[in-house]
Amino acid sequence: MISQANNVKMLVKDAEDCLKTEIEAIKLKSVDKSSDIISSLFASTVIIVAGLIFIIFLSAACCLLLRRLTGSLELGCFIIAALWGLICLLLYLTRKQLLKGPAQNAVIKKILE
Repeated sequence: MISQANNVKMLVKDAEDCLKTEIEAIKLKSVDKSSDIISSLFASTVIIVAGLIFIIFLSAACCLLLRRLTGSLELGCFIIAALWGLICLLLYLTRKQLLKGPAQNAVIKKILE
C-alpha cells in the first residue's frame, strides 16, 4: 500500500511539474508573439513617419512647381490640397477593403505564426 501511495505522490508531482512547464512555455510564447508584434508595429511606424516626411516635401515641391505654371502659389497649394483631399476621400470610402482587412489579417498571421 505504501508503494502505491508513493507512486500516486510521484504521479501527482510529475503532473504538477508538467503543468508548470506547460504554463512557462505558454508565457514564453506569449512574450515572443507580443515582442514580435510590437517590433513590427515600431518598424512600420518608423517607415510611415519617413514616408509622411517624404510626402510633405514632395507636396511642397509640387506646390512650388504649380506656382511657376499657374503664377499663383495659393492656386498651386490649393490644387495639391484638393488632390490630397481626393486621396483621403478614396481611402475613407475603401478603408475596410484596403486598410482594415489587411491590417487584421497581418495581426492574426503574426499571432498564429
